[in-house]
Amino acid sequence: MYKITTNNFHGVVEIPYSKSTCHRALIIAVLKRDITIIDNINLCYDINATIDIIKKIGCQITIKNNSIIIDSSYLSYNFNVLDAKESGTTLRLVIPMMLYLFNKVKITGSETLMKRPLDGYNDFFKKNNIDFEIKQQLFIATGEITTVNCQINNLKSSQFVTGLLLIAPLVNDFNITLVDNNSSMGYIDMTIDICQQFKVKMIKEDLKIFGLKQSYQGVKYKNEVDESSYTFFLTAQLLGCDIKIINKNKQTKQPDKEYERVIKFNVIDIDKMPDSLPIGLIYSIVNQKNKKFINCQRTRYKESNRLDNMVNQLQAINCNIKIVENDIIIIPSYYNRIVHVKAYNDHRIAMSFLILSIFVEEVYIDNIRCINKSYPTFITDFKRLGGKIEELHD
Repeated sequence: MYKITTNNFHGVVEIPYSKSTCHRALIIAVLKRDITIIDNINLCYDINATIDIIKKIGCQITIKNNSIIIDSSYLSYNFNVLDAKESGTTLRLVIPMMLYLFNKVKITGSETLMKRPLDGYNDFFKKNNIDFEIKQQLFIATGEITTVNCQINNLKSSQFVTGLLLIAPLVNDFNITLVDNNSSMGYIDMTIDICQQFKVKMIKEDLKIFGLKQSYQGVKYKNEVDESSYTFFLTAQLLGCDIKIINKNKQTKQPDKEYERVIKFNVIDIDKMPDSLPIGLIYSIVNQKNKKFINCQRTRYKESNRLDNMVNQLQAINCNIKIVENDIIIIPSYYNRIVHVKAYNDHRIAMSFLILSIFVEEVYIDNIRCINKSYPTFITDFKRLGGKIEELHD
């Protein structure tokens, strides 16, 4: 258990670089089968999970200062078990990569990760005669991917689309049809943008993404600032804290870029930026305005069930908040100034409640170590800006 308090929260902060874009660049670096340099690496828990896997299949990795050099010239795989740990992106992107490279994959992850949706590839695998099964937290698949002409359900996660998009131009001419033109489209656009930075051309028209057989080109990729991480200290700034954020993307396809523009709206569609829901709820209860978050259904399938978990925790501290189907309604209310909450081992929930501590007397939370999943310097930044963290022992 940790006791969180703050005093005169202010200062200068530098936001870490994106794990979402870095995951994609790392997979492309493997598929290129030569040397790639990625600048502005974020060595968070999830990125290290991907790095560990690509090292196990033969990639030579060198980390210098803020860059990582990947040499994927000589790869091999003996069907040993790969471990995605707690990273959903790693799990979903590595599976098609391994099938393309070796026609087989055996991969596991934490108990909570293996309970998250993994059925997005089912129809594609069946159509392409790829044998697959999940047993005892182990995903096993064998078979050759000869074409990527398919329909993919992007309602639960865009990562299934991204996994196939990354290998599609290497396999053959490709044509992917999505089932929804709203859910996760920003993440899909981000994937297409990164592929194009590696000289692969993809065309997106309505629900179709298509292109010719190509190969990835180029040596260097410059990673972006993480828009999801940016939302936390931005929220403190918007709520009156004297915080200067010294790095920001001028242009990006990351969906959470919309947070700064829409967070003051009375109605916010969270479907396109589900990672922003926990901190968006904190902004709303502190700001004391009527607010409605709509289309929150996909937040149930993240590191935890963020929809239910956040609302339950906020109700427990007397916030006037409720779920109506897949929407959240907030009415201004007086809430507790001494707050006891759970993080559910969810990095974004933990960071959100640490930001809440700025505006209450004390926050008691069971887990902050999970923050390392995406933002390993968050605790250091939080303390430097005026946060105080005391670990309590029974």
